Amino acid sequence: MSETEHHRARLAEVVAAYGADAARAPHGKISISLPRELLEQVRSIAAESGLSVSAVIAAAIRIAGASELVQLDASIQAQHEEKLEWLPAYVGVAARSSSTLEFRRPTRPFVEIRDRSYPAADWPVSSTQLLLDERGTR
Repeated sequence: MSETEHHRARLAEVVAAYGADAARAPHGKISISLPRELLEQVRSIAAESGLSVSAVIAAAIRIAGASELVQLDASIQAQHEEKLEWLPAYVGVAARSSSTLEFRRPTRPFVEIRDRSYPAADWPVSSTQLLLDERGTR
């Protein structure tokens, strides 16, 4: 499979996955110019998937964003592995000063909790103000 065919197949997969959600999102209108070969590919994928050209282009943008997230996740994992390499040496030093120190490996990868969100707290003051009040003059 050539690189162009691979990209086309990947784009078709993403279009299929995001096609249903695209109709619910608010829309804006723009006009773009594309090289003829790319325009033909986009139109062909749109016709095959039964979606609009705009949906196919939106899917391509999502692919670009997803690849950045994959790179970010890989960087975070590499940093994590690096820390795991030097952490046992630190644990040895810290254990001499505290007999209650326990080192546990993570139970799941960071990517599983990265996008977690919590409902807003209904407090009469902001969390920043609470932290500043707690800090006092320190």
